[in-house]
Amino acid sequence: MLTMQQVNSWAVVFPSNMKLHVKDFVLALKVAAAKMELRLPQPYDREINDDQTASYMEALKNAVLTCNPKLILVVVPNSRLDRYRYVKIMKSLDL
Repeated sequence: MLTMQQVNSWAVVFPSNMKLHVKDFVLALKVAAAKMELRLPQPYDREINDDQTASYMEALKNAVLTCNPKLILVVVPNSRLDRYRYVKIMKSLDL
C-alpha cells in the first residue's frame, strides 16, 4: 500500500529573471499536491542573480543548510551540461 510522506520543508533554486514563472509554477504545484492530499508549505526561495554554476552550487548548499529540505526544485533556463552535472552530483551527496 502506498503511504504519503509529508514534505515539511522544501526549497526552490532559480535565476532571478524567471521569478514570475517560478512563482506561478509553485502555486500550481501546491494546488495539484493539495488535490492529492499532500500539504506543501511555502518553499524556501533561493533566488540567484546569474546563470553561473558556482551560483547554483552556493544556492543549493545554502538551501540544504538553512532549511534541511525534503525536496529541492532547481530551475535552469537552458541545458548547460556543467551545471546539470553538478546538480546531479549534489543530489547524491549527503551534505
